[in-house]
Amino acid sequence: MLHKEANWIRMSAMTMTHHAKLGHTGGDLSSADILATLYLGQILRVDPAKPTWALRDRFVMSKGHCSGAFYSTLANRGFFALDKLKTFMDPM
Repeated sequence: MLHKEANWIRMSAMTMTHHAKLGHTGGDLSSADILATLYLGQILRVDPAKPTWALRDRFVMSKGHCSGAFYSTLANRGFFALDKLKTFMDPM
């Protein structure tokens, strides 16, 4: 099941970077399995309804060029609406 989630993250990130005509697709593609496992496999203790929960896990990814995959993962997990992904890299 996680491989399907990882592939969804990849497709979402590619859609976002194609729309924006910006992004680093290699970083998005290579981080999808890690992000799917941690966030969607619910290995990390996080709750979108309680983002400031003191006992939540923290995850630091020092891989700079994977924002499309990271945003896709967070939206899929419920931290914000999936529709917001359509605004990736849009001017404010």
